[in-house]
Amino acid sequence: MRPRTALAALACDSALTRDEFVTQANAICAAGNAKIEAAVPENSSVPPSGDAGTRFYETIVDETQNTVDGIAALEPPAEIEADVDAMVAAARDVLAEMRATPADEFFQTNEDAFAEVNETASSLGLDACAT
Repeated sequence: MRPRTALAALACDSALTRDEFVTQANAICAAGNAKIEAAVPENSSVPPSGDAGTRFYETIVDETQNTVDGIAALEPPAEIEADVDAMVAAARDVLAEMRATPADEFFQTNEDAFAEVNETASSLGLDACAT
């Protein structure tokens, strides 16, 4: 169970229903995806490189962190809580690796660093999060 204050736990269970969780998480992911897509450098090489690539990479990392934090702040229903917690932990691990990897190196790999996270997101119905 996610840590909550004793008073909050006694007052009521604040967990969302599965449908509420899916709707809210997908909205969080869609907003983050839109910010990343809006940051794609114009007239840049694919993958982007140099300063444009670095700025875009920083946007990817920052917006993905915001998305992960937003999902982590939601209270999923008990039946999917373990999967959500595992997905959030795996995403945070990938983000830590990304912060340690230069942008040019990241863009040169064909590996999908978020493959496991995306698979879990998809299995939970978080389609906007599985992209």
